[in-house]
Amino acid sequence: MGTGGPDRTGSGEGGARTISPHRHGEVPRDPCGIPGCTEISVRSLARVEVRRAFASVSGERGRVALCRAHYKEYKKATRSERELERLGW
Repeated sequence: MGTGGPDRTGSGEGGARTISPHRHGEVPRDPCGIPGCTEISVRSLARVEVRRAFASVSGERGRVALCRAHYKEYKKATRSERELERLGW
């Protein structure tokens, strides 16, 4: 039962595309971007946002990977700012 579209499973013929392993949860994880931490990252946030909670983060642009513990700390440190931003104040 072909629909005429591209075969995304990689089992077809004629230039079939295969799905990247990244789409199946096999994403390689970076270490936490906070100096001194070697845990595996679970979130990536804008560097400007992370600086609100962690002054030790260097650089001006890009994103910073955070481990679970540092992401939780970030959320606690910026809770009131994020709430005001959501409300539009």
